[in-house]
Parts: sequence; structure tokens; C-alpha cells
Amino acid sequence: MGLVSLIQEIKNKIAGKKDKKSDSIAPRTSLEYVLIFQQSGLPIYTRCMGQVCKMMAVDETLLSGFLSAISTLPSMFGQDSSERMAIELGKFKLMFHPTKKNNHIICIGIPAEQYNQEAESSIREALSEIERVLEDEFRDEDWNFLSREKISRLEHALAEQVFLKYFEVSETPHEHDEKCPLGPVGIIEPEGRRQNQPIWTRLSNLYKSMKN
Repeated sequence: MGLVSLIQEIKNKIAGKKDKKSDSIAPRTSLEYVLIFQQSGLPIYTRCMGQVCKMMAVDETLLSGFLSAISTLPSMFGQDSSERMAIELGKFKLMFHPTKKNNHIICIGIPAEQYNQEAESSIREALSEIERVLEDEFRDEDWNFLSREKISRLEHALAEQVFLKYFEVSETPHEHDEKCPLGPVGIIEPEGRRQNQPIWTRLSNLYKSMKN
């Protein structure tokens, strides 16, 4: 789950090719949060890269609003919908996108103060690119079962093909990576066990456990 080393590795690779023509887009805004889950609610990937997790830990109203939003999105989008939705969550802007073929919902979060027309365009392109990665490279994955290895492969693909192409990503995204309630560790069941909780229930329980 070493996102810090992964980001640095990919940045070094990009720097080594800087003399070659690249189709990369200059970073437009900071990437704060990424969430991918199935229409059924079962999680696929979650990663906080900034202060979103801390903000929800100290503000129960924002946490409640976020959990309520993601729990109602599957019914609001519907299987055939291609509409996107954006909400403000404290100091952050979250954009949600339902995929067309595999019934997933993708969320990207950025600082609200950086949100403008150019940033929105980059987010839309990044959402479409994440959908492409899921469809082209992970089409046959059974997301009802998660493992560190499976999430690591997905994260590497997303970091290289999306995160660093469209956003500014911190080289130190989290000082408490393994303990972050919005990190991938929290959504993994013991090896071999089928997922049985929607992402909103799992996150609610993780935040409750932090207070005990």
C-alpha cells in the first residue's frame, strides 16, 4: 500500500523521459481524495491524499453528509445514467461519476478553492480515464473479494495513468497511511472473505472505532 514510494517511483520515471515528447497534461489542481465503489455499495478503492479524513473526523455533520450522499447515489444514478454530480464537503469539492459498462461509481475530491472551469474539465477527463482503466485492465476482476495485491495493482495503474497526469499529487500524501479511515486498508476483509458491507457502513464503523 506504499503510495508515497509509488508516487516517487512514477515521478522519477516521468523525469527520466522528460526529453521525450509526452502527452501528459500540466497539473491543474491538487488531488485530495479518490473513491470507487460498486452500484451495490461494495467498495473497490478509497484513498485520502490530504485532509479529507481529518476534516470528517472532527466534524460529524460533514461525515454524516458524506455518508448520506454516497449511500443515496446508486439509486439516484441508476444503471443507465451517465450524469455526473458535484457536491461541496467543507473545504473540498467532490465530483461523482457513474460508469457506463461496469456499474461503478467514481469520486474525485479536490480543494473547493481550486475548483473552476479548467479544474472541472480536468476532473471530467480523469473520471473518464479511470473508467477506461477499470474497463480495459480490470474488466474480469471480481471486486466482491479484495486483497492488498489487487488494490496495489489498481493503485499503480491509476497513479501512473491518471493521478500524476491530471493532478498535483503530494509526495507525502499521508503521515498515517495505514490508519487512515479513508485509506484502502480499511476496506479489505481477511484474505478470501467476501465483502458484505457497503462503503458507507464500513466508513461509519471505522470512524466510530476511532473514537473508542
